Amino acid sequence: MSATGKRARLVTIVSLAVIAIGWFLATSVRWVQVTKPSTREEYSLTEQEIHALEVKAGTGEADAAMRLGLYYRLSAGNNDKSKHWFLRAKELGTSEADSWLDE
Repeated sequence: MSATGKRARLVTIVSLAVIAIGWFLATSVRWVQVTKPSTREEYSLTEQEIHALEVKAGTGEADAAMRLGLYYRLSAGNNDKSKHWFLRAKELGTSEADSWLDE
């Protein structure tokens, strides 16, 4: 067999291997649809997380107070508690809390 014939045969084998691998990957991969969580799910907290954030907010951590405000507004639907925590965040220097208090 000439060098050209060997090269053509090698190209054919490699091409078939690439097609076989592509087919295998295409048929073995399952497509998973990823959905964005709802706002309620995204801001949800466990009882332990709520307690830990309350302790932190009570000791002066503005981010913890903001997170509690967001939880109570967007996940728990409790505007009275959210207002309390947004006010605490504002007291601790978080200017973003103002925009949540205006709503």
